[in-house]
Amino acid sequence: MPRPKKRKYTRRHDRFEDGYAFDLSPEIKKSILIISLVAVGGISFLSLFGIAGILGDYVNAGLGLIFGWAKVIFPALLIAGGFLMYNEDKKWVHGYMYVGLALFILSLLIVLHLFLSEPDLAAQAGQGGGYVGLFLSKMAISLIGFWGTLLLSLCILSVSVVLMFDTTITGLFGPDGLFGKMLMPFYWVWGRLTGGRGEADETDIDYEDAMEGEEAEYEEGDESDDFNSRELSAEAEEEQEVEKAKEEKLTVKKSNIKINIPLDLLSAKIGKPSGADVKVCSEIIKRTMENFGIPVEMGEYSVGPTVTQYTFKPADGVKLSRITGLSNDLALALAMHPIRIEAPIPGKALVGIEVPNKV
Repeated sequence: MPRPKKRKYTRRHDRFEDGYAFDLSPEIKKSILIISLVAVGGISFLSLFGIAGILGDYVNAGLGLIFGWAKVIFPALLIAGGFLMYNEDKKWVHGYMYVGLALFILSLLIVLHLFLSEPDLAAQAGQGGGYVGLFLSKMAISLIGFWGTLLLSLCILSVSVVLMFDTTITGLFGPDGLFGKMLMPFYWVWGRLTGGRGEADETDIDYEDAMEGEEAEYEEGDESDDFNSRELSAEAEEEQEVEKAKEEKLTVKKSNIKINIPLDLLSAKIGKPSGADVKVCSEIIKRTMENFGIPVEMGEYSVGPTVTQYTFKPADGVKLSRITGLSNDLALALAMHPIRIEAPIPGKALVGIEVPNKV
């Protein structure tokens, strides 16, 4: 019995030969990475309390060897990285925030490992900054010494916080900053111990002064608003008076005007042609047609209230377009305008010419 053929996977086209593609869109890859970061962060957090099973114990031990005491913030950093990646399309997320996360971890590991008496044993026991902190601290101490390493680490730590929170030094350590508010009680205690009012009292004084200034500005604003409203009402009244004056000037008084229409205009009537006139017009139409090479045989005529219709039958082979093109010539010959040529008359094999009756 023949064995079924196995599907071959070709890396060149990133698909199986039978057409099943494995290339994922960037959005799907991004979603998988975010979920993975959150999952690893969650397992790392549970492993700190020993409730993640055997795998959690290995993860906890491994994180301790690598990051030392900083393993407690490692899950939070992973989740924060996933959060930034999820919101990277928004305006407040920038690429340097990831750099801030990396610098924060490295500088913190160095600081945690600087004050240990036996750094090698501490790294083996998962204390301090772990093996990463041991390596970085030894390299930095050999270059710039202990105090230089401490100063540089604290500076890098501050820079990382600035990058992560996308703020400035004033925004961090100022009175309204993140760390400034946290240190405000210490400033107040220090001021009391040294006999001064302290930063807290100064801020209270500034706050009271600001409130008094706002109340004064509010009262001045009310007075100015009342004055402005009175001015606006006066201007509105003036505009209304001007508009009324314009309307009075533009209004036209109605007057009864009597128009006399001459009645003799209604007595004019359009006369009907006599028999002699009809014969003359028929001869003119026939002669005009023959002058243009169109022999015709005159037919009946019909006298109406305003026009008289003359009919004729053209010779065989004459195009009607030649006849309709002679309307101006016929009007000139008859001394009548306008005339209308009806070619042919509906229901008849005749051509009709409507000539206005003389007044």
